[in-house]
Amino acid sequence: MTKKKAIFEKYASNNLGELAIRISDHIDAMLAYWDKDLVCRYANSAYVNWFNKSKEQMINNMRIDELLGPLYEKNLPYIHAVLLGQKQLFEREIPLPDGSGVRHSLATYIPDIDSGEVIGFFVHVADVTSLKELEKKINTAKRDTLQMIIETEETEKRQVVEILRESVNQTLAASKMEIERRRKEEGNINMYTNLSSNLSEIIGQLNHLCENLSPTEIDLLGLIESVEHYIARLSKQHQKKISFCFRGNNIENIGLKDKYAIFRILQNCITICFDSGDINNIEVSLKYTESQVIIKFVTDNKIELNKDSKEYHTIASRVDYYSGKISKTINQSQTLLIIELFITEMR
Repeated sequence: MTKKKAIFEKYASNNLGELAIRISDHIDAMLAYWDKDLVCRYANSAYVNWFNKSKEQMINNMRIDELLGPLYEKNLPYIHAVLLGQKQLFEREIPLPDGSGVRHSLATYIPDIDSGEVIGFFVHVADVTSLKELEKKINTAKRDTLQMIIETEETEKRQVVEILRESVNQTLAASKMEIERRRKEEGNINMYTNLSSNLSEIIGQLNHLCENLSPTEIDLLGLIESVEHYIARLSKQHQKKISFCFRGNNIENIGLKDKYAIFRILQNCITICFDSGDINNIEVSLKYTESQVIIKFVTDNKIELNKDSKEYHTIASRVDYYSGKISKTINQSQTLLIIELFITEMR
């Protein structure tokens, strides 16, 4: 008898159960069956590596709460659901038996239904630690890239401001002083007064532009007061009703770059509101609680989010950086725009 034939006869139909057990014992994932009383009726050898429990210790001897220990309460909602006939899929961190760390697992609970009644459930738990580590590396790389993009944008704006303030603004200020000198010498009050007034207006506009490009007042006044000043200035300039309210504590303790990010989001959202058409009233609210920032915009007309616009790009890059999300709801003619951010580092 050949070796191949011997293997075939050994695992003929009458011995398929033995083959299935041998296969399950050579799988790294945990496989088990728990009855509706939560007693183990089958477990493969992988439980030794995961929980330091042998098949003999588990099968017909151990309840699931004894095996899971502190994890039992966390898994209980999924156990209840599978016993109601609902398949469950969830992630869980499982401490290593030697206490050296954790395994990241993906667990599947599948109900065993007989004649419409759940009599137990099958368990498959796979080790996804390597995938989690890869995901972490990808997220770190993405975050680093976004940080570089954001910092580059801010650097470019500061450079533009330096040019405007150090060159253009100074030239205009010097021209204004010269006009004032000539007005006094020549006595042509009307002409020089108009020129001086026009230059003063241009200088003021440049100063406002510089503040919008690089709001250095955040460093001095803090985020909330700077936002209040900015909104009051916009409201007057554009003849729009823009209200602002803030709730929460300790937001001034977050990092300066985080304050700039929040300010940029507010700034660009308001610009989007202005560009969306006939919007006269904008209600802005900012809430900070336990590292979560929620920014809300309510307008009296529809907001169009053009995802190709530079304003949306600026908002989206910062929302991604802070693992946040953007949601929009339109109710009749009113729009509610909500932006959530998660700021975990305090400085």
